[in-house]
Amino acid sequence: MKIAFLFIGALVVMLLWNALMPDIFSLKELSYWQSVGLLLLARILTGNFYKPGGPRMAHRGFGPPRHLFEKWKTMTPEERDRFKEEWRKRCAGGKRFRKSDETSDLK
Repeated sequence: MKIAFLFIGALVVMLLWNALMPDIFSLKELSYWQSVGLLLLARILTGNFYKPGGPRMAHRGFGPPRHLFEKWKTMTPEERDRFKEEWRKRCAGGKRFRKSDETSDLK
């Protein structure tokens, strides 16, 4: 299935490139196999070979790491409230970004 998406994606890349890039930037047109290579190169450079929601996604701003999620599930409601309050204190409750003089930390 991934191979089919690669070949269809390469066709889309080739068609879009050849429709836009030569006219806009005076670049050469791409052959189909050049577009396959370009698509693979982009995937390698971005490191985008992992499944969405996998363990690496937590480090890219898509939620907490799995071990914290598991810990959260085992917390009592009181522990969750303490945890939330601690993070509110750490984040200053958004006060750093308010414009009033009394709550601004950036005086």
